[in-house]
Amino acid sequence: MRNDKHGLVKQYCGKNNLQVITVERERFVRAHLKDGRQEYFLKLSFDTVLNRNLENETVWNKEISIQAKQDRKLFCVPQVFDEGRLNGMPYFLSEYFPQDRCLSQKGKLSSRFKKFIPLCVDFLFWLRTLKIKLPNDSVSTFREPYNNMVFSTAKGYTKDIDRDFKDLLSVIQNTNFKNTSLAHVEIKPDHLFDVEDKLGIIDAEWASNNVPEHYDVVSCYARTYAKAQSPEMADLLLLQYFQAVQKHKLDVNQFKQQFRGLLAWRAVGEYRDAYRGKSVNPEHEELIRKVLKNQFVFNE
Repeated sequence: MRNDKHGLVKQYCGKNNLQVITVERERFVRAHLKDGRQEYFLKLSFDTVLNRNLENETVWNKEISIQAKQDRKLFCVPQVFDEGRLNGMPYFLSEYFPQDRCLSQKGKLSSRFKKFIPLCVDFLFWLRTLKIKLPNDSVSTFREPYNNMVFSTAKGYTKDIDRDFKDLLSVIQNTNFKNTSLAHVEIKPDHLFDVEDKLGIIDAEWASNNVPEHYDVVSCYARTYAKAQSPEMADLLLLQYFQAVQKHKLDVNQFKQQFRGLLAWRAVGEYRDAYRGKSVNPEHEELIRKVLKNQFVFNE
């Protein structure tokens, strides 16, 4: 199977005079290609669920590119140069964002991350003004997150973590999730790039218009705090985002409640992902305690 997928990439490249630099297969086939000095990124799906995700990501990349240029914004997504199907499986060919420009390197934040926090906040508030017709916008379960999360005890969890999960569930169930907006859904340092001083954003396969308001900042906060082990940068992101909440005259109390409820959900997800990958950090448990104690400083 692996060779077949690599063969498709080489077949495509042969027809388009592209040099294959690397080919990786995780949930998708990803290829780093080159034509002279220009570098490209090829993403190819290979099952039904991923087909839908890739179609969403292709539309997102095309629409966001157009809107960002029109609005003269200092952020960008990979520009799509080609799209279609190989043996019935969707693919797109886009700009390549070099990995050494990612704002996360080997699980740790790049020194450039702090500089890009204001652009990240600007991007998230700009998304609130957009509506993109996505071909497979099916993440409606985000409206009631606790219905989509199993809180059973996993083998090896401590009694304290099991108890904390039950308390987090209570926080979620007591949150009145309001409003939905366009969201990337997977905003995290690993998906953010320094592209010639613009903020580059990749991997929008789960993009949706049905996500509770402010979900993206919660996602980035949780992953910066726990996975990247950078509570200080996470809190700086929250502070600047909250200042934007005030600037845009949004309901401050509603934001605080929704932020905590969504973060309770993400704290569970972050801990479980890390536990499965045997990579739990002290910050994963610290984040859980922070949510339960409601210890957020908004500096009003």
